[in-house]
Amino acid sequence: MPSQNEVRKRRLQAEARPPAGVPRRGSRRDRRRRLIALVAVVVAVMMVASLLVGLVSVL
Repeated sequence: MPSQNEVRKRRLQAEARPPAGVPRRGSRRDRRRRLIALVAVVVAVMMVASLLVGLVSVL
């Protein structure tokens, strides 16, 4: 009988990586969501930068 700790460790390893040859579900959606998040961050940074430039030019 394997100890409780070994059983838990083995189960965690099995859940961590899917069996070979099985594509991960939703990988395309994840990539699209990551792209949208990246674009949102870039837009936010550009807005903050333009606000700072406007403030500096006023001062």
